Amino acid sequence: MVPKSIKIDFFLYIGLFFLLVLAAIFIPFLSGFMIFLLPLPIILVMKQYQLKWAAIAMGIMFVFSLFVFPYFSIPLTVLALISGGV
Repeated sequence: MVPKSIKIDFFLYIGLFFLLVLAAIFIPFLSGFMIFLLPLPIILVMKQYQLKWAAIAMGIMFVFSLFVFPYFSIPLTVLALISGGV
């Protein structure tokens, strides 16, 4: 992989993950569908950036889940990080 600088899409993927987590928590009838969409931003970050930047993005996503309804968002985030990171 060629090292490249962080672009705006890195932050867009993190923001997309935040929106998907919030939608899964606050819109109950969409939560089953959102579980399948949560790994997509992680997969896109891992595809386009080095492992170091992907790990930083995953850390940001996990820390965010600690502050937003931890009982609901931590299991969703861990599930997405495991399925998207592998």
